[in-house]
Amino acid sequence: HLKGTDVEVPASLSSARAEELMSLASLGIEAITDEQRLEIDNLMKELLPDPSCEQLGCTGWIHHDIDVGSARPIKQRYYPVSKILEDEMHEQVHKMLRAGIIRRSKSNWSSPVVMVRKSDGSFRFCVDYRKVNAVSKIAAYPLPYMDMILRKIQHARYITALDCSGAFLQIPLTERSIPITAFTVPGLGLFEFVRMPYGLAGGPATFQMLADKLITPEMEPFAFAYLDDIIIATDTFSDHIKWLTLILKRINEAGLTINRKKSKICMSEVRYLGVLVNREG
Repeated sequence: HLKGTDVEVPASLSSARAEELMSLASLGIEAITDEQRLEIDNLMKELLPDPSCEQLGCTGWIHHDIDVGSARPIKQRYYPVSKILEDEMHEQVHKMLRAGIIRRSKSNWSSPVVMVRKSDGSFRFCVDYRKVNAVSKIAAYPLPYMDMILRKIQHARYITALDCSGAFLQIPLTERSIPITAFTVPGLGLFEFVRMPYGLAGGPATFQMLADKLITPEMEPFAFAYLDDIIIATDTFSDHIKWLTLILKRINEAGLTINRKKSKICMSEVRYLGVLVNREG
């Protein structure tokens, strides 16, 4: 059996097959037969993109709109940062430009950038949209109750948790919203997002709307989505393959990409919404 990344690869295996098994291990496949492992292997090759590909998808199913009513444009200066942070900021800006996530701007709006240190020591590029949020009309779209989802998936034997890469950045903005997201970068100038950035008050509601289009009510009790956290939970392997295939196809149809390396496929237990989920409940 495969468990996590603790995999012993027999010397008799070809290097290509060994790499495939190591790739599967990174997915977290566990407690399945060789035949089931092969079935999942083939499914992953067919429906998931190259795990080394970091290009984000862009859905055509929904757009995020920022409604500021009659509010006048808000212009803020950038926050002073150290040379190290400025270099990191520049690197991430160039990366987002290449990916088509942002573009240069001539907007009347401007919000400051904040570089937030992550637990691994790297930095997350954020924009302080608090003043934009203060004048925005926010949709009252509901988020699911986490405890209700967790109750429905407890005691499942096979569990898959799919990680949606840069989830918000896979949703395009409406044309009128783009200038409102403008931000200043010291030494580079003014830019604006063409995809939905993190930090907008209405972002979670928009992503949940997309999640509810992706994972519809009739898919319960086998599949659920809380924002960008998608989970599939079944009692049998055949049901798991059925629902995993359906949902991966829908993800592809929606133009979204998931992080293959961070997703956990066909596990006996996973951590979902901060809670360890397994057959014991």
